[in-house]
Amino acid sequence: MQDYWTPTQPNGWYPKLSPDGRYILYGNWAAFVADLWADPPTERHVVPVSGSREINIGWYSDTEYLIFVENTYEIYRVSVSDFVPHLFVSGAAWNFFDCDSGHWYGGVPQCVYDGQHMALDGETLYGGTVKGAHFVSMAPSRGHTFAHYINGSYARQYLPENRSRVSRAGDVSMGYFGACWLARVEGQPPPPAIPNQAVQGVYEDATMTPWRRDGCHTPIRVNNVLWLWAPIEDPKNPVTGTAVVGKTYGETAVIYLPEFPAIEANVAVDIQRPDTFLIAGNDTKGFMQVRRVRMDAPRVSLTPPP
Repeated sequence: MQDYWTPTQPNGWYPKLSPDGRYILYGNWAAFVADLWADPPTERHVVPVSGSREINIGWYSDTEYLIFVENTYEIYRVSVSDFVPHLFVSGAAWNFFDCDSGHWYGGVPQCVYDGQHMALDGETLYGGTVKGAHFVSMAPSRGHTFAHYINGSYARQYLPENRSRVSRAGDVSMGYFGACWLARVEGQPPPPAIPNQAVQGVYEDATMTPWRRDGCHTPIRVNNVLWLWAPIEDPKNPVTGTAVVGKTYGETAVIYLPEFPAIEANVAVDIQRPDTFLIAGNDTKGFMQVRRVRMDAPRVSLTPPP
């Protein structure tokens, strides 16, 4: 692809870039995948079961992704080597899926991580995300407290400062995970024998905009440097009303991508150009775009708005 790409059809919902930045999954009730290294990118529509409705779960490994089939409650595993779907899980729980690095999660009515039912003091967890061996989910009766598991073992809890700002979990990277607030892990996991004595995480206000209208932050590690990306409400953009911004953690100025109608930013590093990010997002009607952005792109100050 060049520095900008959109699918040839309008169903660009929920884009998920592969770890190496080569492929992108997208689609609502349909499983589309495109090869971004081709010029122009080639698109495929993978159908595990005839007449089915599919949800792209995400990248199970660098070269494999998972598809949930709503009609049959099955999860299929697909390799980019042949794009042939293979049955992976039967009787999968409905909705709230995620996968990464050989681990997978599904939720509602049960919270299942790598096939094991997960609960916190007997309470079924709700929603969640997987990054490597880290799994983060929520306990609604505790004010949407996040529970953090490592390799399926309970590690700690995070106490949100503002329930409305932590409606979903995000990536886990360098000891951080991005909900709509940024959380930092402090201390070490407690011994397994005393799981209730949790080492608490700390929420940091990493809001990028002075007018405090960030979307959910996406942390990503590049050469042991933590980057944050997020969609923002953009008062200078009357057309879409949104933009996407990115910066290294602790930096004030940001890379500013105007007129980017993204509900959420999905981010990967392009291994063909390791100094370059790929940013994908869709708007409220499913229009999706992918942009390529250099890490040394010019920064701007958001005070006042650019």
